[in-house]
Amino acid sequence: MTNEEIFLKNFELFNSENLLLDKDDKILVAVSGGPDSVALLKVLKTLRYKIEAAHVNYQLREEESFEDELFVLNFCESNNIPIKIIRFDTEKIATQEKTGIQNIARILRYNWFEEICNKESFNKIVTAHHLEDHLESILLNISRGAGINGLKGIHIKQEKIVRPFLFTNKNEILAYLKNTNTDYRNDSSNNKNKYKRNFLRNEIVPNFKELNNQVLEHAYELSSWAGFYQESLDRNKKNRTRMGLIKTQVFIPIKEILDSSYPINFIKNETDKFGFTKSQTKDILSKIKAAKKGQYYLSNSHQLVIDKIHLVIDELHEEFETIDINKFPFVYRINGLSIQIKEVKKLPNKIKENELYFTADKLDFPIKISKINPGDRISQLGLKGTQKVSDYLINKKVNKLDKKLCYILKNNNETVALIPLIIDKHYAVKKSTKKIFKITYK
Repeated sequence: MTNEEIFLKNFELFNSENLLLDKDDKILVAVSGGPDSVALLKVLKTLRYKIEAAHVNYQLREEESFEDELFVLNFCESNNIPIKIIRFDTEKIATQEKTGIQNIARILRYNWFEEICNKESFNKIVTAHHLEDHLESILLNISRGAGINGLKGIHIKQEKIVRPFLFTNKNEILAYLKNTNTDYRNDSSNNKNKYKRNFLRNEIVPNFKELNNQVLEHAYELSSWAGFYQESLDRNKKNRTRMGLIKTQVFIPIKEILDSSYPINFIKNETDKFGFTKSQTKDILSKIKAAKKGQYYLSNSHQLVIDKIHLVIDELHEEFETIDINKFPFVYRINGLSIQIKEVKKLPNKIKENELYFTADKLDFPIKISKINPGDRISQLGLKGTQKVSDYLINKKVNKLDKKLCYILKNNNETVALIPLIIDKHYAVKKSTKKIFKITYK
């Protein structure tokens, strides 16, 4: 068996063991023109997969970028491989978006790949990352303070994206290209240590390989176990989601955090997917230890509050503005919930938790619905005088996030209802009530 045949056999074995590619797949191959992506394209063509190449010209290296584009175009044409090419003014876009070149290049690349897949029904995107790339990613993640997920390195598959070269290393790829007399391009920018990944590639990884010539394989095995362990954690993770006052929220018992030998890791594992940062995790733990309730934290998508016995997590809420209601029925939708007010003929035999009923005999339009303000008060049946709404909510043990989803209905500055909890006693339905209105909040 030739070296070329051994390489192809190892590719097929790795592919089969990891369920990466099937001969019926419609595959989009990311091709830069460098040795890795050219070798991958050559392998997939040789093994008769259904492929099409996609090349991104980032226009970062003047003439070299266009020479790469021309090379890929000629290579694909001579091998009867369909190709798509796009150009981006990457430096300009990075400046506009106020982000780094490598980050914006990655975003542009994968957004374009996804767009092609959606338009033309490709079900796989293939990239040529290999074992050196994998070790670089692990080291880069460690340098950034990664947890278990960082030890996973480059994922072998992520939704449509698969990486079938994670069985091989750079030297084996170059040997395959030499054995098949296949040309490729070299990116001169890879030799410069301007970027962190290049520094790792050029300075650190070679020294690791000198320490142990199997370090690449060991790193891959480590990442496999890290991935397996993380999946086990995810499978065994308790369902923290349950109904709050109004909608489902995530409740993490503070006692479980404090009982853990690794409380920081505990919090991070539970909150990572909601976008909370490492510094926030540390601050949350310090506030829990100090028994400071009501502390509030924001990520890009979620909010977290330290309640009496739980961390409570919910999606970010849209800000509510005061609304004038001039007639019924009334419907308003916000934060995935709806407030509905309409007339009914009589009270039901059993009132549901998300329903309130009030008399409309005293209403003077327009009435107002607004968020809770500091001076709002409410009076309860059976009790004299009024009580601050904020005190009422404390007594009812309503958490800080649920409070943001409570609203006040007012008639001439009088409280009609604290939605969804209580009707003010002056607007409670009596036998003499002529008009009954129902509030539904769900």
